[in-house]
Amino acid sequence: MSQKKLHKAALIASISLVGSSLVSPALASAQNLPQADILDLSFENGVISNSASDAEPLKIGEPTVEQDSVLERPVAHFDGRKDAVGFDIGDKFDQIKDGFTVECVFRYDGDFDGNEKSLCANKEAGGWAMVIYGDQLTFTVNGSDGYKKAQQQVEPGQWYHAVGVFDGHKNELYINGEKVAENTDATGDIKKPKSNSTAVMIGADSGPNNSAQFYSDVAVSEARVFSDPLSAQDVTALYEDSNLSTDKKAEITSSTPSAGSHLTSPVTFDVEVNDEALISRELTYTLDGEDIELGQEIGAGLKEGNHSIQAEGRDVFGNPISQTIDFTSGNLPGAAGTDSTPSGEGITISARADNPSGGDVETTFTEADVAVAEKGFQGTFTDIPESLDFKHEDGEDFDKALNPDNEDAQETSSTEHMPFQRFDLKLKDAEKKAHDIAWSGTVDPKRSVRLMAWNTTTNSWEKLAETRGAADAQVSLSAEVNQDFVDGDTIHTMLVGYDVFADDLNEPVNEQFADSSDYDFSIAHHTDTCLLYTSPSPRD
Repeated sequence: MSQKKLHKAALIASISLVGSSLVSPALASAQNLPQADILDLSFENGVISNSASDAEPLKIGEPTVEQDSVLERPVAHFDGRKDAVGFDIGDKFDQIKDGFTVECVFRYDGDFDGNEKSLCANKEAGGWAMVIYGDQLTFTVNGSDGYKKAQQQVEPGQWYHAVGVFDGHKNELYINGEKVAENTDATGDIKKPKSNSTAVMIGADSGPNNSAQFYSDVAVSEARVFSDPLSAQDVTALYEDSNLSTDKKAEITSSTPSAGSHLTSPVTFDVEVNDEALISRELTYTLDGEDIELGQEIGAGLKEGNHSIQAEGRDVFGNPISQTIDFTSGNLPGAAGTDSTPSGEGITISARADNPSGGDVETTFTEADVAVAEKGFQGTFTDIPESLDFKHEDGEDFDKALNPDNEDAQETSSTEHMPFQRFDLKLKDAEKKAHDIAWSGTVDPKRSVRLMAWNTTTNSWEKLAETRGAADAQVSLSAEVNQDFVDGDTIHTMLVGYDVFADDLNEPVNEQFADSSDYDFSIAHHTDTCLLYTSPSPRD
């Protein structure tokens, strides 16, 4: 299980979508909250708008609105590259220049890379911004003596209720209802942003002519601008209305190994949590003080006795997560290697293992029946066939046994298109539930090779494994198959040489330009036309 937060939801609407059922829960205290008169971000019916003004929003990119399962209210998502929405406040700037309040409830979903990340802003050689510099949440205003900042360190992946208050004598920064910073050098009236930058931007900062700049990979649930500086009591009321003060808690509900269990063999470490949406970024884990990861096999080398896995992290509200998984184990030997030596008509095999407590180790060897491809056929095609028997070009049969120790490799009949080798494996133990298939050989490093098998249930060729070729070494492929791939006493297999462009071999050339809405950017290369066409000149 991966705990990396994707912050996706089943219900997604673009900024222009109408008729969706995104709703914000009714709050009895809403009527007592201060009312924003410059900007009051609304997501009614899945449409981003300003309920404090009739002005149409300035849509940039494709911000989306979705219902957040944790906050239980709709939020807007901005991608940090090209998404923003602006609200032109025009002459209303005169109402805030001598004092105002901005509220922004956000979760930054990207990584802090040192670049400016604007959340709610109207800053262009003047103005103000709620912005992240480095890892510092910053409320900055451009007053009589230039930009002055009030800052506090924050973490990505966590929800914050941020409020900036400017009263003409200082600017204050509140986080989650508490004042965390102020700057008494912020005085005088705020300078009006230049270059016709009259829009408050959400998800970015305002640029010349109400363009956007300094984008943020951010989710925003509330954004308001008030024409008056609010009191500390008003800020507290806004925080309590934000749904960030909650009793929801993230916890591990099950794990492998489970709490109280006793290990007798190595296991693959995994955990399940009650709500992945509550986890901020990834949890970290240690086993007896040593770092481990989800999906890692643990247990080998453990001594008999008590052991502990410790999980640490934070939830999306910044609360610490700390949980311990206690279990016991027997002595679990750590493998130290294997060896095989030809002996007469047979072979001697050995294994080395260390008992972590120093005692004897008992080793069990299991014999397996091996099926080797005795013969087959090969050729080329331009598309993966849809039937067990198929047409192909450059056909050629071969009857060479493909033994693991065979130094005389079976070369493909051609390197054109998609070369393949097709062979059957006759099983002595076809009734077994699972069978291992392995192949090794040499492949052009510019190509990949795919190991495929015929699925008798779906009647299709199924890719089991794939790898790139190597310039000076063999490559190998292996996979486990179940009874779906057993046809009587046979598994039908095929190796295919594959290029990244192979999917397009049967596609006609499209001479039209692609629709620009289907891609983010394109690259064009032009060469000198004299390289495309030359004519012979007469010799002297």
